[in-house]
Amino acid sequence: MIPLCFAGFVLGMQVLQQLPVYIIQALFLSLITAFALAYSLGKHRGCQSELRSPKGYEWGLLTLVLLTGGMCASLFGTGADIILYTLLVTLFRMQEKRATQLAIMLMAAISVLGYGWLGLVEQDLSAYQVQTWLCAYPVVLLMAPLGAVVLAKVNKELMLKGIAILNLGQMAYFLLYNPSSAKWWWASVFMLVLSLAFSYAIWRLGQQKVAQAAS
Repeated sequence: MIPLCFAGFVLGMQVLQQLPVYIIQALFLSLITAFALAYSLGKHRGCQSELRSPKGYEWGLLTLVLLTGGMCASLFGTGADIILYTLLVTLFRMQEKRATQLAIMLMAAISVLGYGWLGLVEQDLSAYQVQTWLCAYPVVLLMAPLGAVVLAKVNKELMLKGIAILNLGQMAYFLLYNPSSAKWWWASVFMLVLSLAFSYAIWRLGQQKVAQAAS
């Protein structure tokens, strides 16, 4: 998984960096908010504790998701974990908390590799980026394990709805802080398209589960 995702990161660094910042923010926030809402309100839930080997077309889909996740990470500094998580809990039907662990490990690896790419290959690390890294790594090092322990004890449905509420709050802050028509336009378009896509996909998964139970 990591090599494919890192390849997407490198590709994103070469071709996507000229996008306006507000479009990047609108896409990222719409992606996480639309999925969190659709999943928390839907009936589909993961049931597998381990990731099974992909079959047939799933290899191509997994490859596409990993490359896309890496490209998102090159834009947002995150995103590979979120995109992989959506695939793990839907197509592969993994338990939400297990999928979270895998997604976080992938994102941690891409963060380290991406930082190394910027510093050693592109030699484009600014002093601000170095300071940000030095501030962020102790927080992640301590809070990620602590968060995993806490969430393991939290009711799954409560966790999913809490995440959805937090994402709505992030979207509201983005739209209301220095508001502009461009922000509202792009966020509305992305939210509409992604919400419809995620809602339909999760509804289909729920129907398949019902059909399997009835057969």
